[in-house]
Amino acid sequence: GGVIAVSISDDGWGIAPSEMEAAFGLVGEHRTPTRSKRDPIGSKGIGRFSVFALAYSSDWVSVADDEVGKRWRQSWSLRGNPNDFDVEAVEAPGDSTGTSVTLHLKDHEGVRRLFSGVRNVHRVLFNAFAGYLLRYPEVTISVNGEPLELSEFVESEDVEEIPEGPSPAATLRHIILGPQVDQDDANTIVFASAGNAIKRRAVGEAAVEGKKYLAVVDSPYLQELSNTAKSDLANFDPGFLNLEQAAVTRAKAYIAVMRGNRE
Repeated sequence: GGVIAVSISDDGWGIAPSEMEAAFGLVGEHRTPTRSKRDPIGSKGIGRFSVFALAYSSDWVSVADDEVGKRWRQSWSLRGNPNDFDVEAVEAPGDSTGTSVTLHLKDHEGVRRLFSGVRNVHRVLFNAFAGYLLRYPEVTISVNGEPLELSEFVESEDVEEIPEGPSPAATLRHIILGPQVDQDDANTIVFASAGNAIKRRAVGEAAVEGKKYLAVVDSPYLQELSNTAKSDLANFDPGFLNLEQAAVTRAKAYIAVMRGNRE
């Protein structure tokens, strides 16, 4: 019993035929998008490997326009080797652009629990993409037609800025979460680049009673690191370490104030 397959789709531009090799043929090399008004999630071509944590195989379809405006539908499947696949391309003038992935799920307890209900999937998606959804409120994620509403998880939010020298100031969001959020630590801070999490750490401060606290630091400086594929080395970067110290200090002060307000 339970869910045996899951389909995920978007209504973006899709993957153009000329982009397939760069999108799926290269791994670990940073790619900078040229058309998107929003920063993408991921840029190094490694996200597809995570599919195999959930599924034994996956089927992909992407509809996109080529350089001269002709529309194509490309289809391929990933089985045991994520680098071994053939793409079938056909003209699709009447199709809408976008990409869809169908996961044929593994029969594992953890996978069954993950997809046990819409609310649970909403919770997992919020934990994974909170920074991105807060940065881009126009983005909507729906599960079985039910949109993920931030109000399901966010009880209150305050925003301040952290100066970053010559770079634009970082945005620090202080968020009080409801009890339904599945967060390992009572107080957590996430450092993000354009909504994409770079680092997550606990904040050593007594919790606000009955609540969880999430800080999201969205840093232009971290985006510079990401654009040069250096974000994995952020822990050794003096600029990031200064930002981290400032953010943790402000987070502790905010938690203390909120804890006092509730006592």
